[in-house]
Amino acid sequence: MLILVRPYVPAQKEHECFRYTEMKRINSVVILLLFFVGAYGQITVRGFIKDASTKEPLVGANIFDAATQNGTTSNHVGYFIYDGSKAQNTDITVSYVGYEQQLITITAAADTLITIELMPLSLEEIVVRAENEKPFDTPVGLVNISIKELEKIPQFFGEKDILKSLQTLPGISNSVEGTSGLVVRGGSVDQNLILFDEATVYNPNHLLGFVSVVNSDALKDLKMYKGGFPAQYGGRLSSVLDLTMKEGDKNESHQKFSLGVISSKLFFEGPIKKEKSSYFLSARSSYLGLLLLPQKWSFNNGNSENFFNYWLYDLNGKLSFDLKKNAKLQISYYRSFDKWKAVEGSQERPNIGILTWMNNLASVRYSRPIKDRLFSNLLFGYSSFKLETSQNSPDVKTKLSSGINDFFFKGYLSTSINSVFDIRFGLQSIFHHFTPVSISSSLSRDDILNTANGFETAVFVENKVTLGKRLSVNGGLRYSVYAATDNFHLLPEPRLSFQYELSRRTSIEFAYAKMRQFIHLLSNGSSGLPNDVWVPVTKKIPPGAADHFSIALDNSFIHLDWSVEVFYKRSQNLADYRSGGSFLFSFENNWEDLIETGGKGEGYGAELFLKKSKGKWNGWLGYSLSWHNQKFDAFNQGNWYPFKYDRRHELELNCNYSFGEQKNKQLAFSWIFQSGIAITTPVAYYLNANEELVPLYTEKNNNRAPNYHRLDISYATSKTSKKGNLRTWNFGLYNAYNRKNPFFISFKNYPIHENPTDFQSPVIGQNNFTEQDTFLPILPYISYEINFK
Repeated sequence: MLILVRPYVPAQKEHECFRYTEMKRINSVVILLLFFVGAYGQITVRGFIKDASTKEPLVGANIFDAATQNGTTSNHVGYFIYDGSKAQNTDITVSYVGYEQQLITITAAADTLITIELMPLSLEEIVVRAENEKPFDTPVGLVNISIKELEKIPQFFGEKDILKSLQTLPGISNSVEGTSGLVVRGGSVDQNLILFDEATVYNPNHLLGFVSVVNSDALKDLKMYKGGFPAQYGGRLSSVLDLTMKEGDKNESHQKFSLGVISSKLFFEGPIKKEKSSYFLSARSSYLGLLLLPQKWSFNNGNSENFFNYWLYDLNGKLSFDLKKNAKLQISYYRSFDKWKAVEGSQERPNIGILTWMNNLASVRYSRPIKDRLFSNLLFGYSSFKLETSQNSPDVKTKLSSGINDFFFKGYLSTSINSVFDIRFGLQSIFHHFTPVSISSSLSRDDILNTANGFETAVFVENKVTLGKRLSVNGGLRYSVYAATDNFHLLPEPRLSFQYELSRRTSIEFAYAKMRQFIHLLSNGSSGLPNDVWVPVTKKIPPGAADHFSIALDNSFIHLDWSVEVFYKRSQNLADYRSGGSFLFSFENNWEDLIETGGKGEGYGAELFLKKSKGKWNGWLGYSLSWHNQKFDAFNQGNWYPFKYDRRHELELNCNYSFGEQKNKQLAFSWIFQSGIAITTPVAYYLNANEELVPLYTEKNNNRAPNYHRLDISYATSKTSKKGNLRTWNFGLYNAYNRKNPFFISFKNYPIHENPTDFQSPVIGQNNFTEQDTFLPILPYISYEINFK
């Protein structure tokens, strides 16, 4: 076998993205015959694509043959399978965002295994050339944007936050001002499946939602689906966010330190055994507690009647081992922790309130190729979320907690039969242990403990078929099973999508997906606050279901990509909850009576996305026009009404300008406009028997909050020291023109008495008014980061 590697030179008419092997439409019998005939004259090229410097696998790298216009992509460990010809040399182009392309010539008479290493582009090349390497067969509904692009967006206090960056894309918005909760095409925050190395993250919020638990320094790959979900994903109704953690450099050790307004970060990676194994560790911690120490000292000295403290941290760790027979073993761990403490009274007799919440995730993955065309992946893991609150006074001590614990197994097999068929199938199982509420109090001898178990499993199969040069079809079926003591569900989830290439740069795509959800989040409506309770489906609360339809038109220019996507989403068996109070403190055995079930949902709209990736100026513009409505028998006389996060218009503009001799200075700004969310307002007030004014509500979500808009600006400058260490300063403004966006809206009134000086005199009228609380004014920030070589 002879492998020649040479610099990539674009052919005159070569397409920048994937195009597949040309075939005429024929029936399945002829396809099968052609497979055996074609296989006789083909060789199978298998291999791994890696970063040349760190030896980390490159996920989703593109392998493209210009002669046959056939292509494929690498999987989560950089593995790919490609069919070449025995009769002639095979030239394949290998590319990945932010890396130099390579043209590789393979001369072989038999099946072969190769390793391809790509060199990262320099800083200047990344700014000028990268980020436009979009595979032409990107599935409809998959967000086509890289982690590097998302990191350029100005952020709250300079914290790089991938979840907040995703909110600047069409169809994805925030739930509450400044928070990281995702609302995807009108879905609630619990309808998003967030995976970190395939373990479920149940609460993605730090700092009461103003910072997410996702540390972008620890991420290698990101996939965000708004629709067109592959059959391997299930369990949620609105979206899937699949995050993959870095493995660590297998050649050299690296360290990084950053100092910001809210937190500091540490980053370590390096080889355990060079080119064979590696470690990765990143940690982030706030020091708000240190800044609040003067308040605590004042309380201890008797000069203050209260103080509060806050602490958060998260930890990412991963070990990666390359084993014999191209097998790979990965061990991942993640933990996030938040603690809020408030004290009032005196040091001798304090009243202490504590709120803590944490995520713990662990997974072990073993993957390896089996023979020539079969790739296996086995994963075992654990995921948990726990919320705990306590109230301690000299006389009473109360502790309340809620949580969920998962033990899961996932097994996948994938195969590429030939250049026509790519098949993936697998099994997923999760054992859920719910603790909706656990209460202990010094006022009661008996503790309250409410628990429930559930078993969720699914089998799936998915087949991507290439029919001719222009058409590819992806069909899948997922069968989901949920079993508990009092209920059992066996439900199908069909998936179908296709892509048709209209021209060399234009394609049209269609997708349909059926989604199911077997767990619910009892929420008080404050999406950033961790006072919500996860519960399973029961006889009274059936599993939620949603049908997603979407059609998209994509076009790619040399310097510009744009797409228009139209979607329709229909939901069944939705649940809505009685507002007011905390479910944690009103949770009883009859908790099912607190919520309304059997709701229906409907969402539809259009999304425009325009992205420029080359040149000094780059960024994107997103716009969505959409309607999201719900219907419950118990609300609004059974009529349709706007969902809380129904935003008619959303506009996002993100720009980044690179300048300086080495393109080491960047000026970025982000502007967001959103129509006001739907809110419920009183239509009148009346006097009760005690002559108190009581609001009268007739319809749910009958009004609108003010429109939301905000401008964020940042400036970053980088410089490399003589020792090779890269130092970066970042300055910015959040809410640059001090827009007073509503965080809370409250409705207040006071009576007008016949005698204004006598409050016992008869009430002759009332004065009604609305108060809008703004939480985040203009906020400057500064951060510093150093990368040690």
